[in-house]
Amino acid sequence: MIPMLELDAVSAFYGPMQSLHDVSLQVNAGEIVVLVGANGAGKSTLLRAISGVVRRQGAISFEGSRIDGRQPEDVVRLGIVHVPEGRRIFPSMTVLENLQVGGHAVGRSGASIRQGIEETLEYFPRLQARIGSYGWSLSGGEQQMLAVGRGLMAKPRLLMLDEPSLGLAPLITQDLFEIISGINKSGVSMLVVEQNVGLALKYGHRCYVIETGSIVKHGTTAEMADDPAIAKAYLGS
Repeated sequence: MIPMLELDAVSAFYGPMQSLHDVSLQVNAGEIVVLVGANGAGKSTLLRAISGVVRRQGAISFEGSRIDGRQPEDVVRLGIVHVPEGRRIFPSMTVLENLQVGGHAVGRSGASIRQGIEETLEYFPRLQARIGSYGWSLSGGEQQMLAVGRGLMAKPRLLMLDEPSLGLAPLITQDLFEIISGINKSGVSMLVVEQNVGLALKYGHRCYVIETGSIVKHGTTAEMADDPAIAKAYLGS
């Protein structure tokens, strides 16, 4: 089986500084793959390398075709959508306008955008009640839902989420991951960077551990949950 996404010896750079070192990773169709590691380990950089917003070396393939020479806007149109850390919604736009922007990013218009909004609001009914509210007026959880919803408007085949639970209360985080699981079951594959390792291992299928820009361990989430080193480092036991 050809992986949906495959990285082969990928390195990434910020100017002269190398942040990723020969990273190899794959996401198969239908999977939630989680990426865990300490702050500064290179998790966000890895997503940015896939998206094409940092300088990278090595091979990145999506559905069997190389994409490491593509510009970020081309990567999105191919079906890889990146929801970055920090939500980054448009605070002076309404919920509706934020969702519309997500659709326009890949050339959707008219009936296609309306259909996309209806489908997105089925996942996030809380946003339906806030459809005319400005982004700045939303709670942290609502802003994160809007960020993910805006990503869905771009019709991803692979959705990359960077720290979706950051700053959220535990109950909101649990609700969000239930929604993420539902989106995955609808056919969207996922690569998720997540600080809440216990929750990531509960909902993910496979896991990679990154340290100082290199992958040091990978396996199924069940294997990782039973690994004493993972438990000590990330699960507090």
